[in-house]
Amino acid sequence: MDDIAQDTQPALRERPSPITVEILRGALSSAQLEMGSLIERTAMSPIIREKHDYFCGLIDRDCNMLIGTTNPSGGRVVQAVLAVYPQSEMRPGDIYLFNDCYGSNGSVSHSPDMVFINPLFVGDTLVGYAFAWAHFLDIGGSHPGSITPDATNIFQEGIIVPPVRLCRDGQVNDDIMRLFVRNSRFPDVTRDDTRSLIAAVQLGGRRLVEIVERFGLATAEAAFATLINQTTQVVRRRLNEVFPPGRYRFADYVDEDGMGTGPIAVRMTLEAEKDHFVLDVTDSDDQTRGPVNFVNAGEKGSRRAGVKGNRLVVGVS
Repeated sequence: MDDIAQDTQPALRERPSPITVEILRGALSSAQLEMGSLIERTAMSPIIREKHDYFCGLIDRDCNMLIGTTNPSGGRVVQAVLAVYPQSEMRPGDIYLFNDCYGSNGSVSHSPDMVFINPLFVGDTLVGYAFAWAHFLDIGGSHPGSITPDATNIFQEGIIVPPVRLCRDGQVNDDIMRLFVRNSRFPDVTRDDTRSLIAAVQLGGRRLVEIVERFGLATAEAAFATLINQTTQVVRRRLNEVFPPGRYRFADYVDEDGMGTGPIAVRMTLEAEKDHFVLDVTDSDDQTRGPVNFVNAGEKGSRRAGVKGNRLVVGVS
């Protein structure tokens, strides 16, 4: 659809009206809520349905998160896929799957979290991504439930899936599906949870495409940039209010790693300057033999701390 690239409202493209911005804010929020409701209604695992151990949202074509579930878990999930499948190889109807913690540079916290990425197109133009991940009930490994308190390496925690193309042109790759499901002690649950996450990113994808088709890509992206800038300003202002310039230190402890090592210290130092914050965790204890180590993408810890700090300290909802 060539009309996306030929927006006839340059003034609006450069500076969307506040009304347009708020309409798109609501549309993004509604799309994310629909995705979450679909997952909770259709997933089989109680970990997903009842514990709500999942995350879903929408990302723009420059890999900026537009909307997501409250808990900001996960790192740069789209970049992990793009490292294997460049945008030029993506097509409408593609869905990508992975759970490789180390291979994705910490985009996944632990192996049971399966990530689904759906690139979105209007015509031939890539306009963004819908994504979701959820904690699957069992992906193999040495113990049922893929919870391995005595694991000493990641291979004991279940199947490791690098970024793969699960769907092409809207059709599921049955070979990948059978291979993945066969590694679970609960294949029916695993199969249906996979279908649930596929449906969620397809639904989210339709909603983002509807937004772009209605407003045009230039207007939509200008509104997205405005929303991101507003969020940046709010977070920066609140952090400045809560943390005057200075150095702040905090430490907490994990009792032990299940292998007799402990307590294990997590130490954080926050260097606060006006509009600039550095969160340093390098003084934490080294990794241990037991399964309590965390592959941490650099931006993940800062984002989680920023959102948690704003929600709990200064009451941003």
